[in-house]
Amino acid sequence: MDRISIYEALAKRNEIDPFLKRMVTGYEKWVTYNNIVRKRSWSSTQKVGAASIALFATKGTDSQTACHEFDPRTAEDTPCRGGDAR
Repeated sequence: MDRISIYEALAKRNEIDPFLKRMVTGYEKWVTYNNIVRKRSWSSTQKVGAASIALFATKGTDSQTACHEFDPRTAEDTPCRGGDAR
């Protein structure tokens, strides 16, 4: 197949299923992480612990991945659990 026929096939496929919008380009990708596990806390027995939502950013450089967790309550950039701070 030549480039023109490949382009035409991909353009037709994109009209049916817009897969190009799902493609991630570059070295940075944002992933939302929803923690639905309830945590124990020292509060009154009538209150139920709330689940938290965290936002992770991963950046690939030189075939290595650096990961940071952003805490929305403190707006701090802390390293992910199990990873090293770079």
